[in-house]
Amino acid sequence: MKTQQRIRKTITPASYIGKGAVLFCVQDSPGLIAESHHHLYHEFDYIMEGRGEYAVGGKIFQVKAGDMVYLGRAIQHRRSSDISDPLVMCNLDVEDYMLPATVMEKMRWPLWKFWDFSKIGDPAFTAAIKILVKLMPGNGRERNLNGRQWGKVASGLTSILNNEWMMIGERSTGLQKLATRIRMSPENHISLDKEAERLGLSRYWLSRRFCSVFGVTMIEYRDLARIDKAAKALLSECESIEKIGLSLGYSSKSHFINTFRRFAGCTPGAFRKLHGE
Repeated sequence: MKTQQRIRKTITPASYIGKGAVLFCVQDSPGLIAESHHHLYHEFDYIMEGRGEYAVGGKIFQVKAGDMVYLGRAIQHRRSSDISDPLVMCNLDVEDYMLPATVMEKMRWPLWKFWDFSKIGDPAFTAAIKILVKLMPGNGRERNLNGRQWGKVASGLTSILNNEWMMIGERSTGLQKLATRIRMSPENHISLDKEAERLGLSRYWLSRRFCSVFGVTMIEYRDLARIDKAAKALLSECESIEKIGLSLGYSSKSHFINTFRRFAGCTPGAFRKLHGE
């Protein structure tokens, strides 16, 4: 059985801008497959019930009750739900301007992230989820969180991200510093060989360790950070697509367009036309 339908009101970029943090209760129909899409806001999905999977950046994540998924702006993704055990989610959509002072400073991993908290029992995570579930509206309608409500939720999410970043540092300070350099200056050229030499590792082991910690290769990580900056530039600047691509380190306009399409599901021009004012 294959169902392609929306189970909640679609929020268009035009109607969404200015709403801040929006909270949904999302209940999938059995076997639902949400079409591949991207958006301008950041999305946190806490799985309350059921099983399913997320397709993000060419990778598949199996999800179940107790898991949480973060999806960044402009990253193409698709969700599907188990036909016998459909997903019920607490869905938090947050505009970009609300995140830098609270959450984004700790996000040195890619622009998507999957947490399995079913065995961890992190108290900060539990506290944040309790707040979200308490605030979550019924019957699928969106609820806009006010500043005080968002402050409580953001505090809990920040604790989760702080703990995650600390654990990454405990596993490998070198990888943590490398990820920070890439995320802060994604336009810079990176060499797997040179970074491996810097960390005293072989090329093979650096590649393997980076992927095991961050879930993507070092080059994919850099490209995700570039696409994040590109999305901002396409909406806030009048520069040509070619100049934006060159400023981000791409050697040609076609290279930039192909990479952007891979992660966002459309060309930079189509993205600007769709989301631009």
